[in-house]
Amino acid sequence: MAGMHIHHRPAKVLTFSRDAVRAMDSAAVHEFAIPSLVLMENAATAIAEVAFSIVEKQPNPFVLICAGPGNNGGDGLCVARKLANRRVPVSILLATPREKLSKDARAHLTIADRMSLPIHVESFSHPGWSIAAIKVDHGAPTLIIDALLGTGADREPAHPLTDLITEINDLRHNEKVKTLSVDIPTGLDADSGEPIGSHDTVIRADTTITLAGLKMGFENPASRAFTGEVLVGDIGVPIELLERFGTRPKVIR
Repeated sequence: MAGMHIHHRPAKVLTFSRDAVRAMDSAAVHEFAIPSLVLMENAATAIAEVAFSIVEKQPNPFVLICAGPGNNGGDGLCVARKLANRRVPVSILLATPREKLSKDARAHLTIADRMSLPIHVESFSHPGWSIAAIKVDHGAPTLIIDALLGTGADREPAHPLTDLITEINDLRHNEKVKTLSVDIPTGLDADSGEPIGSHDTVIRADTTITLAGLKMGFENPASRAFTGEVLVGDIGVPIELLERFGTRPKVIR
């Protein structure tokens, strides 16, 4: 992206499979004693910098953060605080009941609550998932951050999450709303770079800020239709672990 300056980039960019990401994260926490909340905070710093660079010159920026139940969602919840601290209007669409959030994600949700950030919790009991209500209150978002499902996802997103994916893609296509995916577009397989299910159940991002290193599936040229531009964000993993679990990226032609 023209004019973008990403400072939070790992010293060495390598490629990781889904299993390698899990193993590296575990080693960072258990072997190097890095709290998982610290890794999430570092990830959010990198993500927020990319998000801010996208909206900073917009006359009336508004960022909608769609957060899922796992650490990907926790990253998004942490990003909400960082953008709000830079006076960027944000709203959170929590695509899971509060009680189903991971422990680290719940910590960042508590912070967002105490900052009185707008939080909308989608209900699985209602058939209509919609960003329409948020648009009534805030207008159309300038940027949607996809923090729904991360690299660990290995099953096709299910209804009603699929409705939200469709709505985000429609906003991007019809209203030119920019979309930024955290780590990997929701619905894309981290290892193959292909949709886990159908093409209709994958977020189509303008930019993907992938964390710690590239994902193996990005070596598949077909993944570009979903990832858009790929940037790598540093999460503070020791370089010894990057080198232990990562491989050299292949040249994509």
